[in-house]
Amino acid sequence: MKKSGPDDRTFSGNSTTVSLASVAGEYLETILAGDRRHAVDLVTEVADSGIPIKQIYTDVFQQCQFELGRLWEENRITVAKEHLATAITQLAMSQLYNRFDFADRVGKKMVAACVGGELHEIGLRMVADFFELDGWNTHYLGANTPIREVVEMAFDIGADIVALSTSMTFNVEKVRDAVEAIRTYRQPGGGPKILVGGRPFNVEPTLWQYVGADYFAASATGAAESVGKLSHHSASVEGERR
Repeated sequence: MKKSGPDDRTFSGNSTTVSLASVAGEYLETILAGDRRHAVDLVTEVADSGIPIKQIYTDVFQQCQFELGRLWEENRITVAKEHLATAITQLAMSQLYNRFDFADRVGKKMVAACVGGELHEIGLRMVADFFELDGWNTHYLGANTPIREVVEMAFDIGADIVALSTSMTFNVEKVRDAVEAIRTYRQPGGGPKILVGGRPFNVEPTLWQYVGADYFAASATGAAESVGKLSHHSASVEGERR
């Protein structure tokens, strides 16, 4: 992982200057070594220095997950090591939750899930946390959630958005099935908007249209921005109709 260069962002916290690219490099080495304590200490120290949680998510956690995926694809790390490193990041994310600076509630709800046999959930969890930070009430269901239960949860709580994610190409059809189930449940043609994401959608930019989603985003930041723009546009159209 690159530790310096033009994309190396540096922030001033309470009393220290933190280079997040350098933090990401150290963090990657730490989680690959299986050192949970040091990994958690590292990111909590950065958060306590005043660095925004979203920045830690995108510049440390997200970048390290991308790198773990690359190392696994090149057969440079085992499945066991990738799972260990990912589990440590999930722990670190949990430790940061009580440091979240939440926006005021916006009165909107999200259901987020990985459907079928999809077990790679960390990217979706980042999305859910970003929405939570932005004032949404998020219902994060995690990995390998049955489609019917995702649909029922979405309608039971009156979700505004359902976020679906897959990292594996062979699960794309299950995402499509989930979209179709949402579209036809109780109110054919109605219901919540649908956001999709994950590696297959990043590789093939039009895949989100194939599965029938409303839109897709390549990152947690992109997801929050896309839904924000969509919500603003919808409110503007509704205002014009009135």
